[in-house]
Amino acid sequence: MIDSKGKTSIIHSAKLLGVSVATVRNWIKTGVIGTQNNDLISIDTCELNSLMAKIERGETQRLNKRANKLNSNKMIIPNEYSDQASIQTMLVVVKICKENDLNLSSSMWYSAVLYLWVLGEIFIDEHFNIDYTKVLYRRNSVKTLIETWKGELHLEIDNSIFEAILSAIILAKDSTQSDFLGALYQLLANEGSKSEKGSYYTPVSIVDNVIPNLYKQGMTFLDPCCGTGQFLLSCAKQIGCKVGDLYGIDSDLISVKIASINLLLAFPEDEFTPNIYHYNTLTDVDFNSLFNNLGFLQNMFDLIATNPPWGSVVNKTELIRLYPMIKSGESFAYFIVKCYEFIKPEGKLSFILPESILNVNVHKDIRQFIIEHYLIQSITELGRAFAGVYTKVCRIDLVRTTPSNENIITIFGENSTHYQRQSQYAYNSDFAFTIFQRDDISKLLKKIFDREYITFKGNADWALGIVTGNNEKYLSDNLIEGYEAIFRGRDVFPLKLGLPQKHILFKPEQFQQVAPEWKFRVKEKIIYRFISNQLVCAYDDKQVLTLNSANILIPRNIGIDIKTITTLLNSEFYNFLFSALFNTHKILKSNLEELPLPMEFLDEGCDVHKIALAIMNMEKPLDIIDDYLCKFYQLNESEIELIHEKRR
Repeated sequence: MIDSKGKTSIIHSAKLLGVSVATVRNWIKTGVIGTQNNDLISIDTCELNSLMAKIERGETQRLNKRANKLNSNKMIIPNEYSDQASIQTMLVVVKICKENDLNLSSSMWYSAVLYLWVLGEIFIDEHFNIDYTKVLYRRNSVKTLIETWKGELHLEIDNSIFEAILSAIILAKDSTQSDFLGALYQLLANEGSKSEKGSYYTPVSIVDNVIPNLYKQGMTFLDPCCGTGQFLLSCAKQIGCKVGDLYGIDSDLISVKIASINLLLAFPEDEFTPNIYHYNTLTDVDFNSLFNNLGFLQNMFDLIATNPPWGSVVNKTELIRLYPMIKSGESFAYFIVKCYEFIKPEGKLSFILPESILNVNVHKDIRQFIIEHYLIQSITELGRAFAGVYTKVCRIDLVRTTPSNENIITIFGENSTHYQRQSQYAYNSDFAFTIFQRDDISKLLKKIFDREYITFKGNADWALGIVTGNNEKYLSDNLIEGYEAIFRGRDVFPLKLGLPQKHILFKPEQFQQVAPEWKFRVKEKIIYRFISNQLVCAYDDKQVLTLNSANILIPRNIGIDIKTITTLLNSEFYNFLFSALFNTHKILKSNLEELPLPMEFLDEGCDVHKIALAIMNMEKPLDIIDDYLCKFYQLNESEIELIHEKRR
């Protein structure tokens, strides 16, 4: 890892520091890590060791927070656990494992042995004097699994650790938690490693709503990224389910061991080896390879249900070869494509996915694949279902069959149910799954878009606000000599900017990312909040600077006055359009570029300009523009109410 000049690669440095490669590059650019000529390929090991020592000692608080995002000891307890006894038991086990300096694999092996004893699968001295060499197993299949795992770990057994953990884990005997070991693993595995892999524990409430509604007796079932086996366990509860019909694959060895134990416990009277395989589903299961050990799984399954990893894959080389249709590099997209090879014709699939799959531009490749290869049965909003994760979640149920133009999708919203035709997605920009468009909303949107219009696409310049790389260092609460105001997203209000709370000495070369200065200094521009679920835009003619939470739109050759555009974007009418089309908490350039600006507004004599100017001059309230737009588009009362309802 270290070359002859005493340098190590950025990739290796990122792993040692527990941060992303991009973060290391940013630290180099902003001077946190010193390199010769801002070398973005390698780092001097002395410099690296010095930084690691500072982080360890807490001397660099901001960096310590960033590094600990991946190496955090923060424990997130899955939010569906109401079994407080189980939670307390798990927390005590975690404490004991840490005190004995056990690594994750060893902690789980000791805990698994004792949990199996609690449930009667392993027999220990009746006085609880634990000597592992004398334990007996009720079933050979359990013994084989535990002994094989022990051999893989090269463990030297410490009976005192058994004694310590036993005092806590004996309380798990009456636990109502169906996957005690899986839950314990989630607590022991630090939050950083879960987010790095993009893997999060699937709440039982979600799993138990999927399987009972889809599984039928005699079905063959696969979870291609099974984790500790939540979906498998739910199948095992169904009437007539046979363990030989259940299959799981996962790239995490500990998860594979726990899933295997869980299946053995779910079928306590059977002697069997669970069909749980330790492979990378995306790369190791290649049905076109002569060396594929799992070739028999091709087109084998009646039902697939899974919560695939989310996030961009780091090493895409092999995946690009295997899945050329996926350009995004997104993990869950690869799994959706891969499952097409596992499922039988007419087989059913259910995926738990981030809501961003529905309309974010980068996911258009997988949306197109779904539209062309699957029939979409339903899409269900699940809200923020994962503990410690801000992202909203949805469930998409598919069938492997050629979709009909007449296929009707059931949309289960958080508060309502409605229906859509799958065929409409094929005509949407970027194949967006516009699930929030009820039929009446779709008709209203069509009415609006039927009027001739232009857009910002090709008719505007754009800029991201400044990314300093270290706000603590570069921003000041006070107006110091040489400094100037800089505006954040929270300083942007409808039509006008608020009072600035931060100031900066503008030296672009010091910052991590800066747009060309002319975009800040242009005579007139529109500043909009970036993180927001509605359009909040301010007119600026003071040539002010913005941070990256406030981005810039500069209309160019569009033929409509910039103050009119600012007024339109803040209207309830355009906020309705934006939320109906995109329903996102980020205001993206690509989305703004799709908003329609009626051709009639290019006429300087159009009344819209007089109304907008009066509003900008605070002579009339903002809602006057909505009255005008509703009349302009000849909306009836029910259509106007629809806009109000959507905005509420």
